[in-house]
Parts: sequence; structure tokens; C-alpha cells
Amino acid sequence: MYDVHMSEQPRPPAKTLRSLVDPRVMDPLGEVVGREAVPDETVAEVAAVLEAMHEWSAAERAASKSARDFMKLGQTDMQALRYLIAAQNQCLEVTPGMIAQHVEVTPAAMTKILDRLERAGHVRRVPHRTDRRRMTIQVSEASRLDARESIGRRHARRFHAIAGLSTEDRAAVLRFYRALLHESSEAAAPGRTSEPDPRDSTPRTAAAPEV
Repeated sequence: MYDVHMSEQPRPPAKTLRSLVDPRVMDPLGEVVGREAVPDETVAEVAAVLEAMHEWSAAERAASKSARDFMKLGQTDMQALRYLIAAQNQCLEVTPGMIAQHVEVTPAAMTKILDRLERAGHVRRVPHRTDRRRMTIQVSEASRLDARESIGRRHARRFHAIAGLSTEDRAAVLRFYRALLHESSEAAAPGRTSEPDPRDSTPRTAAAPEV
């Protein structure tokens, strides 16, 4: 988090919040984000990109919450459902252990999640095709269609937004995201996981490489 002290000189109180991401606002003295060698025009362009990322992230969080609320699911439940749908689309048989590893929860917590999803009619347990001692998990057709109308439509809009770019612009976007991933992996502290959805009450396993 940026330092809260804003300037060496007293500043009049702001009437509205200007930004949560612009380094000129959040770090005016350049104590965290060094900008001495960066031209003002470049700083302004970077700030505009950061603002756009912030707005898109907020819109995505709102859309994700709307989809979860529509399907009456917590975040971990929705992650499990998305994983199952992707696996079924690829003709992959999914065991509870596979889902638990993906969403990073304990086997006991996974059992509770599946019980909850099964009671709500989202999934069903079926015997494994080649090992009858094992169970696999399948998504119900109704839940698959609901997810397609919410999550799937959002993916479609992303696809068409990216498809509308030139080849050069897509390459630039890809370089940008890879650079962000590199910076994130460099800065990430070992053993840290994201905060769980309060509705889940789901015990987490230790962090694992990550839908």
C-alpha cells in the first residue's frame, strides 16, 4: 500500500476522491514509484492505463458477484463449477480430489462443497467409468446453461473485444499481461493465498500454483 502522507507542503482538503491508482496522487513524492526519469507525458499515459485497469477490474468483480448471486453460489462453489464445466467440455472425468486441488481446499472441505452443490441441484456424483470404487462429479444441464448465460456471455464479450484489435495490438496486450505476470510472480510472498468469500466458510489448503 502506498504511504498515506501526501506531500511536504500542506494541501487543501479534496472535495472528491481523485484516484486509487494514479501514482501522482497515491505517491506524490515518488517514494515507491520512482518517476524521475519518466517523462510527464508517459506518466500520464501510464496513469490512464492503470485507471482503465481499475475500472475494468471493478466491473468484472461486480459481474462475477451478480453471476454468483444469480446462481446462489459462493466464490469457491463457483470456481468448482467453472472447473467442472471446462473439464466436461474437454471430456475429462473429474474426481473430488481434482476439484479440491484446483480450488485449494482440503478433502473434507471439498466434501462439504459437493454436498452443498448436490443439494442445490448443480452437480451429481456418478461412478467412475473404469474404477467403480471412485466417484466422479458432473454438472447438471440446468446449471451448465445458467453458467453459460452468465459467465459464458462475459467471456464472449471479452473474446470479441480482443478479436477487434489488430494483430500488433493483440501482441502488445499479450506482452503487457506477461510483464504483469512476471512482476506479480517476482513480488509474491511464498505461502500466500487470496482471501476466501465469507459465504464459503471453506478451510483452505496451503497455497498452490493456480481459473
